[in-house]
Amino acid sequence: MRNVLSVRVGPMRRFSALQLFLLAFGFGLIFAGLFFNQILRGWENYRYPNAVYWQGMRLVPDRNQKITPAGVDMLVVKILQGPAARLTLFLRPEDGLTPQKMVKALCARDACSRADAVPADNGDRAAANYRIGGEAMQILVIRPSSGKVWIEFNGPPDALRHFDDLIDSVTAQLALRNASGQTAYSKN
Repeated sequence: MRNVLSVRVGPMRRFSALQLFLLAFGFGLIFAGLFFNQILRGWENYRYPNAVYWQGMRLVPDRNQKITPAGVDMLVVKILQGPAARLTLFLRPEDGLTPQKMVKALCARDACSRADAVPADNGDRAAANYRIGGEAMQILVIRPSSGKVWIEFNGPPDALRHFDDLIDSVTAQLALRNASGQTAYSKN
């Protein structure tokens, strides 16, 4: 009786089903090894279709946010539907300026209603609160522990919650970068 699961290749040579499976598996591994970067990039684009890569960080906006580059060293994140608020990420050299000093200067110039140092477990934060046309507005300046990347929120205080995930992601990536000893910022 003839073996149904074997394949005849050339004279007197047969491969069993297991050998064919292992041969196909081996070719699959070779193919994956040759095109690993393309496969990985495709998977990354599938998981995070709206991701923006800036200064070695992956920023993933939610469905209600749009990220726009405002220059080489600056990104602006806006809310599409909802309160008029924006989050700006920018590079600032180490010049001794702190968020508290920056907010004090803003308040001296623009006469804000209140300036606060906001307690934070990772970096420095300070907020300037305004009352414009009867509505509360806030400028929150954050310098995560890295020192060169700064974050500025501008909008109603309630709208800050729309950016919480993005702020947490940036501070976590910067903390990971600092822990691994990377200090160079690329010009992406």
